[in-house]
Amino acid sequence: MDHFKGWEGEDYDRWADVIRVHPKPPKTFSSYRIPRAVTESLAEADTTLQVGAHRASCVMFGRALEGVCRDVLETDSSAALIKKNMMLGAGLKLLKEKNIIDQRLFDWSQQLQAFRNLAAHSEDTPISREDTEDLQAFVYAITEYIYDLSERYEEFQARQAKREAAKAKGKGKPSPFGPG
Repeated sequence: MDHFKGWEGEDYDRWADVIRVHPKPPKTFSSYRIPRAVTESLAEADTTLQVGAHRASCVMFGRALEGVCRDVLETDSSAALIKKNMMLGAGLKLLKEKNIIDQRLFDWSQQLQAFRNLAAHSEDTPISREDTEDLQAFVYAITEYIYDLSERYEEFQARQAKREAAKAKGKGKPSPFGPG
């Protein structure tokens, strides 16, 4: 069978992984700081959701959120004593205590933790596709909030500070917000 004749990689990989492009393409994030364990857990959760393995999806979404907790809290200088094997519940409480997430995100994360625990430890509790998709939306939202939006806000603040410094020196361009 002819594959892609003349293509250098023809012996390396015959086909790429299947990726859904319609109706719901995979979520992408702009941050490069998201740990590999988190992105791999999200990808695996998405794959299991596509095939209807809702329990597996819930477990992987919980694992992804646990990875976010570990990453954010281990890089926090005031949390130097946090162990590598921190569990999800403790991580979520610390995120809330340190004001990294607000009460609504904390409440939602508690629901994800409960579903993750049911999926991992209960044999007879059904988990619907609708609930799993809600948990997917939440994990995407918190990951985007902590990584993408935080980076974007820092970049915005840096631009604002640069504008203000230039304005103070009298060399700056007019503010995009008008005079004053």
